Amino acid sequence: MDADCPPAPAEGAAPNPTWVTPVITVTGIAITVLVATQRSVFVHPGVRTVLVLVAGAPWYLGPIGRKIPWWVTTLTVCSCVGALLWTPLRGADTAPFFLVFLSGYVASVRPLPTSVVASLVAATPVAVAEISGRFVGGGIWFLAIGMGWFFGAGFRWQLTMLEQLREAQAGLAERAAGDERRRIAGEIHDLLGHTLTVTTLHLSAARLALQDGQSAEAIEALSEAERSAREAMGEIRGAVSLLGPGGGTSRALPTAAEIPALVEGFVNAGLGVELDHRLDGAVLSPTAGLALYRVVQEAHTNAAKHGAGQPVVVSVRRESQAIRATVENRLPPGWRPGEPGLGLTGMAERAASAGGSASAAPVGDRWVVDATVPMGPG
Repeated sequence: MDADCPPAPAEGAAPNPTWVTPVITVTGIAITVLVATQRSVFVHPGVRTVLVLVAGAPWYLGPIGRKIPWWVTTLTVCSCVGALLWTPLRGADTAPFFLVFLSGYVASVRPLPTSVVASLVAATPVAVAEISGRFVGGGIWFLAIGMGWFFGAGFRWQLTMLEQLREAQAGLAERAAGDERRRIAGEIHDLLGHTLTVTTLHLSAARLALQDGQSAEAIEALSEAERSAREAMGEIRGAVSLLGPGGGTSRALPTAAEIPALVEGFVNAGLGVELDHRLDGAVLSPTAGLALYRVVQEAHTNAAKHGAGQPVVVSVRRESQAIRATVENRLPPGWRPGEPGLGLTGMAERAASAGGSASAAPVGDRWVVDATVPMGPG
């Protein structure tokens, strides 16, 4: 059954605040007492007593009365008020207050077309009594019924807007949480890729050293591999802790100024790298600095995995109001383009998040990663 209970308005309306039901109940009781007192229905009980009590029942009975379908409520109240107006009173008749309250009530819990119909039906008893000559002053009650509809519809509109605002805020919060999870996943992807690549290079160096009988060099390479793995595990724990309650804590994220240390780690692992690092006092935001660092890191990782030991040329320099980083390495023999992986996609997304851009593509016989991020103020 289609109900009119205010705590759950129909067809998309927002739930009413908890104070609405008591207010409706008290108002219904007040109107019932007012009309009953004017007509002395309790002093001289009879048909009018029943009409007054039935007209106010949908409201003074609380949630039980308001579970009645809106059209039953409308027809019942209008019929009772019409019967009351058929018996003329001296002075101003207060029975039409039921109709004003009915118009505002239906407008607050029902969609616009339904509430308009209910208000027109509510005006009918007054119009019939006016035309028949049994009631005078219908114009003011027509205006009051219209005002009741206006305030009821406005109240419902405000509740709907409030609910939509809450839903939008919840959607934004969920989207922000998703973006943060994707950012952390990207951090972990880059850290794992970099660590595994560097560790593999160190282990390869240790194997070659052992084959040549150079135990000291093998131990040094293994120590470097262990150090890289420990550092990566610390960074991964910090990144994963951000997913837990309270956001966790992590060490400071790397910036463009730490690119030489990054390159040194690859050099120590046996990768030939030529670096040209000139920031010239450039100021980068933490987001831009991290994006540039991760792009260079991913480019080195890819060069180490797919470049067949070819030397890498790295350039990080200032260009006007931006910092540009390029990483080049010669393509191995028989290289063929394939589907872009997560690393290449992640580079472009990182640069875009900092307001810049990044691309990775073959240029002649070389693979070139080119990234640009804007400088910050200052």
